[in-house]
Amino acid sequence: MTHASKVEIDHITKRYGAFVAVDDLTLAVPEGTVFGLLGPNGAGKTTTIRMILNIFRPEAGEIRIDGAPVDDSVRRAVGYLPEERGLYKKMRVGEQLEYLARLRGLGADESRTRSRSYLERIGLADWAGRKVEDLSKGMQQKVQFCAALIHEPTLVILDEPFSGLDPINSQLLIDWMADLSRDGVTIILSAHQMETVERLCKSIALINHGRVLVSGDLREIKRRHGGSRVRLEMADGVEFTPSGREVRTARQVEHHWEIELAEDSDGSELLREALTQGAVTRFERVVPTLQELFVQFVEASAGGTGNGGRANHGR
Repeated sequence: MTHASKVEIDHITKRYGAFVAVDDLTLAVPEGTVFGLLGPNGAGKTTTIRMILNIFRPEAGEIRIDGAPVDDSVRRAVGYLPEERGLYKKMRVGEQLEYLARLRGLGADESRTRSRSYLERIGLADWAGRKVEDLSKGMQQKVQFCAALIHEPTLVILDEPFSGLDPINSQLLIDWMADLSRDGVTIILSAHQMETVERLCKSIALINHGRVLVSGDLREIKRRHGGSRVRLEMADGVEFTPSGREVRTARQVEHHWEIELAEDSDGSELLREALTQGAVTRFERVVPTLQELFVQFVEASAGGTGNGGRANHGR
């Protein structure tokens, strides 16, 4: 188990002229976990990431890593995969990783050893002698992923790491990230693949217009904000249509009913009524997916308009 980094973001604000990209944002990233930083395009995610890295400085507030304000020495110890590719296209792949490792303070022999090892793991060992410009976009993304990890950081920030990757190569990165998390590395993950985020992340923050909509343990968020949907299935041959004061809406899906309960209802009356009609084979509360929660919170924050017309600003 390696030492894990803790990130604390305390009331930070960032403006571009009159536009407020990040607005009094406060977050705590638990150490040694995969933390999902989520939001629609233009929410302020990338701006927040760049402030964590001290690329941008907030006009107000403070960011601390392991209790210390972020400076250049702290930034150099962090692994970062930006959304935009930043590799030297004319350099050979292996030399590129060795060079970046040397910039991170590794010796020549260790840089060479890690470069070979990482390219082997990511499936690019045969491409070590080729120029970066010869690689596909997905292959370049894998090289950049290796570059973010080459110095074995305790904090890794990944901005859209699955961009350009097919499902097989996405899974390579997912497995590697899971291994890092088990080893105690703190990972901040910004991605739009909600199913993947849901699998990897224990905690999340969902932001829009530079403000936090919801943050914390993902399971607890689902419990608190999951609404009141239940799934009801009757035994074969039993005819039953959900109705009554507890039922807000009901729709039949294949062999079961999806029911939205009225406010402050627990479904007990509905269940009793169903049992008078025959055997109930399933009656369970429906846990929302992260995708459903994402849409729910973002639409509510934007008055039902998705990104509120601000999708191209303050990333």
